[in-house]
Amino acid sequence: MDKSELAPFLAAEGAKLAGWRDQAHQLSLLLVPARIEGAVSEELHATIEQTCSALYVEIERCREKQEALAPEDVDLTNELAALEDDLRLVLLEITELSTEFYAIRSGLSETDIAIPAP
Repeated sequence: MDKSELAPFLAAEGAKLAGWRDQAHQLSLLLVPARIEGAVSEELHATIEQTCSALYVEIERCREKQEALAPEDVDLTNELAALEDDLRLVLLEITELSTEFYAIRSGLSETDIAIPAP
């Protein structure tokens, strides 16, 4: 596999990543209304779960391509590693938002879910 073969994959992944970043931003905008209403729809939770599942699939695809390229092309492997890092960061952001939505739905306050400092 060379750069010309990997370019379409990277372009498609970049577009997906941008969409997931947009989704994370939209979710963050929904937090305040959800807190005010004290409710979160089942549909929103399902959408978040589907997004996280899709991100896990893409992370695994990146890892597989990295393993296949590792001995051949360090530069391409590094590009894929950077993409994987970006995917993991978006997954983390969406997971944190999901936790807040679950807390709202369960009636927990922000202090109830705060992790105490050591």
